[in-house]
Amino acid sequence: MKLIEKKSHRVTLRDGASLYVEERGEGQPVILIYGLACQMNHWGKQIRFLSQHFKVFSYDLRGHSKSTQGDPSHLTVDGLALDLLELIDQLNLNNVHLAGHSFGVPIAINVASKNPHNFKSLSLLNGFIHNPLSNFLGFNLPQILLPHLKGLNKEDPMAFKKVWTRFVDTPLSALIGGLTGGFNLKLIDLKDIEIYTRGVAQIDINTFLPLFESLTQYEGHYQAAKISCPTLIIGGDQDDLTPLKFQQDIHQLIPKSELHIVPYGSHCCQLDFPEFVNLLLQNHFLTSSNKD
Repeated sequence: MKLIEKKSHRVTLRDGASLYVEERGEGQPVILIYGLACQMNHWGKQIRFLSQHFKVFSYDLRGHSKSTQGDPSHLTVDGLALDLLELIDQLNLNNVHLAGHSFGVPIAINVASKNPHNFKSLSLLNGFIHNPLSNFLGFNLPQILLPHLKGLNKEDPMAFKKVWTRFVDTPLSALIGGLTGGFNLKLIDLKDIEIYTRGVAQIDINTFLPLFESLTQYEGHYQAAKISCPTLIIGGDQDDLTPLKFQQDIHQLIPKSELHIVPYGSHCCQLDFPEFVNLLLQNHFLTSSNKD
């Protein structure tokens, strides 16, 4: 399947920061939102497939890859949701099919709950509506780690950045990701994991820490209950980061939602079983469009 040629955009935000956007294909608009410290390759196989049928937009979150950080006060779920609304407005998009993965799910829920008329459908992959790490491996990991990480960064930013980069951009971090349900190491292309760990290592720690803290403080039950557009929820049965209970909770809160569980799927179902996820998304977009 040939990758359709991209068109690149720059969207300037309210504080002067800019988002890097890629556009491919023709038809109804689809926007893909990746997770914290990820890159567009997390949606690569979906971009290649969906752009044969739709106009697909992928973009770098504020402070990620080719997008600039801008005002640090906007490094929150609410701030990133407002960024997305500005992107949609500046590109003059309507009746959007919006899809988010992991940390992209709170952003998508936030936006769709406040602007229901802008969206034709919503797709939520391996997401969450409250702190996903509050009981990870039996511990409240953020409560333990965040104060120490923030303290070390404040005490010696250069040394902390060096240690952070060396730890994250190693095969060990990829292995840990697999063992904790982040990836299915038997299915995923190792190149995709390497790109991911490299992206995490390259993100400014002063971008990562505020967004990570916002993730741990997120509470989206009320917003999820306000979603009115057709919603597809996808989860992996081997995902320990955002387990099935998380997906079931979202499903119960959103009235017009359907839940699909991917057998052997990890936290990155779209990388484990791209063909299956592609067909689920395509069918959801087409079915939602026919409900007018």
